[in-house]
Amino acid sequence: MTTGWHDFNPRQRHKAEDVFHALSMVDAIVEGIEEERPRRAGFTDLYAFATNPDREMSPTLSLAFAQDPSLEGDLLRILERTARYQFPKVAAASSGSVARRDGDQYRILLRPSRADPMQVYVVIELGDIMAAPPRTLYVCRPGCRCEKHRLPVAHDGTIQILADSGSSLVEGLQDNRAEVFLR
Repeated sequence: MTTGWHDFNPRQRHKAEDVFHALSMVDAIVEGIEEERPRRAGFTDLYAFATNPDREMSPTLSLAFAQDPSLEGDLLRILERTARYQFPKVAAASSGSVARRDGDQYRILLRPSRADPMQVYVVIELGDIMAAPPRTLYVCRPGCRCEKHRLPVAHDGTIQILADSGSSLVEGLQDNRAEVFLR
């Protein structure tokens, strides 16, 4: 026999309402605890950041980098395996800032703007203009978090960015210890 709400007397209905309110409060408390506990970043988050040009650094991943410095090495390994072009650190004999990075089928040049000395043109020349151009530039410096930069559209195998001379992009590209990846 099934008992319905209408089968209860007023005292039983009141007790059922009390039980319902108590269970609702327990649900609210449990949901609040789960919301306070941050989701941990996993390999999927790291891989998506490294390989998807539209994926920005999420707060979860940023927190993971802050808590676990070894993730930077994991990101470097993913970039080494997936990047189309890789510019390793500049030769140890090189000192000071770098104005040019050469590789097989690609080159990055830093050219000061003639119009504004506080700006620099970052010019990426691609040797194979028939291949799909890279969409993302990563600059990874020792002691710093890898930076991800969206690239503008290539024209005739050349990508050009106008940046402030003191920007993290320009400073990273000038750093002879930095590794640069195009993806």
